[in-house]
Amino acid sequence: MLSTGHKSKGREYGIVSIANDFLPIQKEDEDYGTTWNRFVGEQGANLLYVALTRAMSDVNISDEMKSFLDRISMISN
Repeated sequence: MLSTGHKSKGREYGIVSIANDFLPIQKEDEDYGTTWNRFVGEQGANLLYVALTRAMSDVNISDEMKSFLDRISMISN
C-alpha cells in the first residue's frame, strides 16, 4: 500500500519506508539549523513522527534522510 504521511494517521503498517520527499529544501547559503527550523515551522517534523510511528515491524529510511537527521541531531545536542 502506498500512502502519504497525512493519510497514515491512526493506521498501522508492517513496514514503513520514508523517502526523500520528507527532506526540507536547503538553500546553499543556509546551515542545517536554519533548514531544520524551517522544516519544524512547516510542521514537517510532526508529520515525519507520525509516518515513522506507523510501522509495526520495520522502518526503511533513505540514506539522504538518515544523513539529514544525523546532522540536525548534532546541532540540537
